[in-house]
Amino acid sequence: MAFQIRRDTPLPRELGRVIQEQLVGALAELSAHGDTLRKGVYSARKRGKRLRATIRLMRAALGEERYAEANALIRDAGRALGDA
Repeated sequence: MAFQIRRDTPLPRELGRVIQEQLVGALAELSAHGDTLRKGVYSARKRGKRLRATIRLMRAALGEERYAEANALIRDAGRALGDA
């Protein structure tokens, strides 16, 4: 599911909300697809891509070092899921 950023809420709070929703959703999808792990992995990896897009929006605020760390962490998690 796509996410929306609400105009009536401060941007840092909204981006934090989006990140939290994507992480919680990814974990739920991995556990919800017990028998069909492939679908859960696929959905979780899509959410990882959304997470990376969200932190890309925050790049200037995070600074290059923190951005690079967060991006690499999410990227590597997606790769690890791809190997499952």
